[in-house]
Amino acid sequence: MPLGEHAAANPNKIATIMAGSGESLTFGELNSRSIRLARLFQAHGLREGDVVALFMENNIRYHEVYWAVVRMGMYVCAVNKYLTADEAAYIFSDSGCKALVTSAALGGVAKDVPGGGLRLVIDGDLEGYARYETMLEGFDDTPLDAEPMGDFIN
Repeated sequence: MPLGEHAAANPNKIATIMAGSGESLTFGELNSRSIRLARLFQAHGLREGDVVALFMENNIRYHEVYWAVVRMGMYVCAVNKYLTADEAAYIFSDSGCKALVTSAALGGVAKDVPGGGLRLVIDGDLEGYARYETMLEGFDDTPLDAEPMGDFIN
């Protein structure tokens, strides 16, 4: 069942919870936030078939990014948080990613990764990256016209 349908049927049911902090998102919140991120991606020219790199530790925002990407028919390039800047840079370049989403916790490596495109940082500030929360503020959660369903990159 697509996220939007599940969220409509169960908007207040917990979709994800962080064991360490207890922070959680309902299916309604996850759906809304992932649509807003998808609209942000669209506004920055990302389209079906593009690749978004996700360089993050276990984080409550991980699923938002995943669902924003796949609902647009794009591909997630999940990058191991233990890589060096050179190793991560190789993966970003090789995958042809058009956007990179990271967290402030991985800023020590992410700040040294070259490349252009949309760069977002969660939970803090990082030179060369736009703040995730600030960027989402400008977008609404009106459902997308089409959701072709992407996947993880192979």
